Amino acid sequence: MKTPSTTLHKLIHSLNQSEKRYLNLYTQFLQGNTNDDGLAYFELIKEIETQENYDEPELKKKIAGGNDGNFKRLKHYATEAVLRSLENYHANTHSDVIIYRKLMQAEILFQKKQFSLVLKCVEKAEEIAVEGNRINFLLMCAEWRLRIANELRVHKAKLELVSVEQIQKLSAAYCTWMQLVRHKAIVYRILTGDKFPGTEEKKLAENTVIQVKELMGNEENGYSINITGYTTISFCYRMLNDWPNSCIYREKIVKQIELDQNMLPERGVQYIASVGNLMNAYRELDMQKEVENNFNKVLDFYNSLPNKHKNDRAEDSYINVVNSYLLYLYKKGNYAEVLEKGEMVLSGLKRNAFVSNNNMNTLLFRSFTYSAFGLGRYREALKHYNTMLECLKVPQIPYLFFGLVLYYEMGERELLFHKAKSLRYYMDKVKDQSPFFRIMIKAFGSYLGMASEKSEEKEAFEKLKKEMKEKKIEPADIRNIEGFNYHSWIENR
Repeated sequence: MKTPSTTLHKLIHSLNQSEKRYLNLYTQFLQGNTNDDGLAYFELIKEIETQENYDEPELKKKIAGGNDGNFKRLKHYATEAVLRSLENYHANTHSDVIIYRKLMQAEILFQKKQFSLVLKCVEKAEEIAVEGNRINFLLMCAEWRLRIANELRVHKAKLELVSVEQIQKLSAAYCTWMQLVRHKAIVYRILTGDKFPGTEEKKLAENTVIQVKELMGNEENGYSINITGYTTISFCYRMLNDWPNSCIYREKIVKQIELDQNMLPERGVQYIASVGNLMNAYRELDMQKEVENNFNKVLDFYNSLPNKHKNDRAEDSYINVVNSYLLYLYKKGNYAEVLEKGEMVLSGLKRNAFVSNNNMNTLLFRSFTYSAFGLGRYREALKHYNTMLECLKVPQIPYLFFGLVLYYEMGERELLFHKAKSLRYYMDKVKDQSPFFRIMIKAFGSYLGMASEKSEEKEAFEKLKKEMKEKKIEPADIRNIEGFNYHSWIENR
């Protein structure tokens, strides 16, 4: 039997509060002039919004009377309604959307022979494209000028025909940009792949640096070409583990974005990610002051960013930078600062109604959990730990296991025995045979969990170390399991 598609469910549950409000207003407006089918797909949207887990058979029975054909049609209408709502809501939030909208209007007006209005739409799209150096749109606008030239006889004085030289210049810039985009995609795929870059990949990176520099020439290009070129080269140097040179090009990226302050809010996602990447390069070079300065720059920028630019991608970029910085502090042993900075970040997110609907990143609360644990504040660690588990869509054994360590430190022996037993059953169910977790769970459920005196605890940990040695579990194997150093924890008991 074919698995029901959850696409519409995911789309509806991805909406933030403002988008949901607009969708409700939009559907209410449409309900005033619709048939029974229309009312049914509005009802479908409402029902899906209330479902935490998608249940298509229940929806089909409730909305479409169990009829597969009707439900399929209603689902299609509902998807289109949500997309139209989002299209209208975001109509003026980003330059690319405005340009597409103007060119779409131009096409409609062209078919209606309203050529003077077509020209106004094209000119507006062209103006925005020039401002943001959007090379692909500039070519489309040039095509439109040629397309309507013969139709605008009454506006000949106003219409500037696109010259051969302009077409060649735009085409050359577009060709250069597309080649850079291709280089960037290839390098990024290697960097984010499962396989660690080897000799062949590093040779490709070296050649890519040469080719990109040739394409960029003296670097006196527009925004699109420079940003794509700098980003690609910084990726290559990262692949080559050449952090000083990667840092140089990351600095160039940030400076290029900062050149046009008017465009900065719209380029917010890219700016946050770029400053964060520069911060990471400084971290690798152990430049502590620069790491701190760049984190504060991201913090200030995000907090001052207009709400219309605080979308899901902006928050993702922001949280990724925060996670990277908190991990940096955690590794340096600055546990109190992790909790202090983290609380400040959380307070800022909670104050912003736009992002309050978004899920917090698991890594964020993992940093809080480990830092509170490092300070011996186990109750606080447990609070963050439970929030971290809520962020996980699927239970992960390393995180579930860390809970046992917490319960052990808190002296919650009965709860420890119960949780250890439950985790052992779960590992059997998913057929996880991790030797370290197996040994530890057995120990927590027996001699470690029953050790009440210091002397007993010491003997218990000695026994644990012996068992681990017999199973050939090396210190390196357990120094970093989802960010926690179990070797250090065991050795310091």
